[in-house]
Amino acid sequence: MKIVVVFPHIVEPYRGVKHNYPLSVNFLLTCINRGIGRDEHQTLVGDKYHIARVILGFFGGYKNFKANDESFKHLGAQYVMRIPFTYEEEGQQEAFGHDTVSLLEKVLKT
Repeated sequence: MKIVVVFPHIVEPYRGVKHNYPLSVNFLLTCINRGIGRDEHQTLVGDKYHIARVILGFFGGYKNFKANDESFKHLGAQYVMRIPFTYEEEGQQEAFGHDTVSLLEKVLKT
C-alpha cells in the first residue's frame, strides 16, 4: 500500500501574529466562497454561517503545521503531490488589504 498526500500548491502561506498556517488567505476565502455557494453538499449542510465556521475549523486544524515533504513523510507518506486548487501568486495577502487580514486574525484568534 502506498500513502500519497495531496496538498494544495500554496505560494504564500498565511503568517499570523502568533501562529502560522501552511495555507493562504486566498485558499481559505476561496474554500469558504465555494462552500457557501453550493446548492447541495452531502455532508456540509446548514446555513452559510455554519458552513463558513466548519471550513474555518478545518483551516484552524493546520495551525503551526509545517507542510513540507519531510513532515508528510514523517507521518508515513511515500509521495507528496502539490496540486493548484486555487490561483496563487506572490503578494496576494497584501492584495486582500490590512482590514481583511486583521479580521481573519480575529476569527482565528491568533
